Order: sequence, then structure tokens, then C-alpha cells
Amino acid sequence: MSATYITAIIGGIIITVLLLTYVHQWREKSKDARQRELNTLTDRSRRLRRIAIGIPSQYMPKEIGMLLVSRGQETLKELAGYGYKEGLTEKMEEWEIIKQGTQKGDLVPMPNPQDESSQVELRKNLQLLFKFIEAQVKRGRIDKKLGTKYLLQTQYLLAKTLAESHSIKAKQAHKAGKLRIAIHHYHDAVHAFNKLENNPLAQKTIAAYRLRIKELDKLATQESATKSQQGAAPSSAGNKLSSQLEEMMDEEEKWKRKQNYDD
Repeated sequence: MSATYITAIIGGIIITVLLLTYVHQWREKSKDARQRELNTLTDRSRRLRRIAIGIPSQYMPKEIGMLLVSRGQETLKELAGYGYKEGLTEKMEEWEIIKQGTQKGDLVPMPNPQDESSQVELRKNLQLLFKFIEAQVKRGRIDKKLGTKYLLQTQYLLAKTLAESHSIKAKQAHKAGKLRIAIHHYHDAVHAFNKLENNPLAQKTIAAYRLRIKELDKLATQESATKSQQGAAPSSAGNKLSSQLEEMMDEEEKWKRKQNYDD
């Protein structure tokens, strides 16, 4: 066997090993890329569903609601293309139910404003809706002018729900007679609208809160003055009694001295 033949065999083996290594790495990268895409799609599916069923129908523009349905269904079809089957049929059926509820405008009721946890969840969902609308505008799925309108509307709803939570706490504090705490919560409610200076609805609400603050501040000042007067009255009465007692003691001392003198 010649040296050239042996060299060719060794070279062939090396090339084969390198080729097999490359194919293996390519398969691993493809597998990783596929898994990343699956994770992205499943996360998107969960997020779209959360927005669709987590925001009251009266807060959800119908056009945006229907776009959520469309994107949710498209995402499930993409998952099916990757061979994903976990509850796929049930999820497709659920999106059909969501679609019908969105069209009727009665899919999601308003949460209890007194339930703080549900209000926190609502604000999180509104933040997700804001990001969704923003992304759809960038991708050209929503007209820019209309998208801006929906973004401003969502931003207002976010501020409104936060302000209402503070307003409820303010009313509870007022009812409990804690006027200064109530004023503090109303200030927080005003602060919630800080980024919406040019929004007419926000300005109207802010004006109402500031009027309430002014009224409560007046009540708190009057209450403080009344307490001061009540505290001063016993002190004055005490001073008067003390003065009378001293006068009586002086009279008694004078009487004793007179008796001693007479003796």
C-alpha cells in the first residue's frame, strides 16, 4: 500500500469526521432554534390570551379585540406547524368563544373596584395591551393615527384605574376620620395622571380630586383648631381654680396669724 493511498485514506477519514461533526452541530443548532421558536410562540399565545380575557370589554376597542383573536389563532397555527399538539384543539375552540364575546362586546365584566388584587392585575394587563398595540403599529397591522388614539386611550385607562384605587383608599380614610391620610391618598390619585397633562379627561378628573383635597384640608384645619381650643379650655379652668385655692390659703394664713396675735 503506497504512502499516497494511505494519506488519501487518512484525509478521507478526517473529512468524514469533520463532516459528521458539522452535521451534528447543525442538527443541534436547528433543534435549539426550533425550541426557541416554540417557546416564543407558546409565550405569545399565553400573553395574547391573557390580554383578551383580562381586560373588561368596555375598556377593549373592538378592533383591537378582533386583532388579538386573529393573532391568537395565527399563533396556534404556527405552533401546529412545529408539531405542537398540547391542548391545541381546546385552545382553538377557546379563541372562537373569545371571538364571539368580542363581537358582542360582553366577553369580560368589570372587576370589583374594591378588590385591590384584581385592580393590580387589570393594570398589568393594560400594560400588556399597550405594548401589543405599539408592536402592531410598528408592524403596520394598525394604522398609525388610529394606533396612537388607542395608545393614548390605554394610557389614560392605566392612570384612571390607579387613581381610582387611591381614591377608594381616600374615601375609606375619610370615613374613618383620618382626614390627613385621605388628603395624602387624593394627592397620589392626582400624581397618577402626571404624564397626561394634555388629556382633557385626565385634567377634568384632576380638577375634581384637587377640589376634594381643598375641602378636606379645610375640614382638617377646622378639626385641628377645635381640638386646640378644647385643650386650652381645661387649662384655663385649672388656672382659675389654682388661683382661687391660693387666695383661700392666703386668707387662712392671715386668719391663723391673727389668732396667734390675739392669743
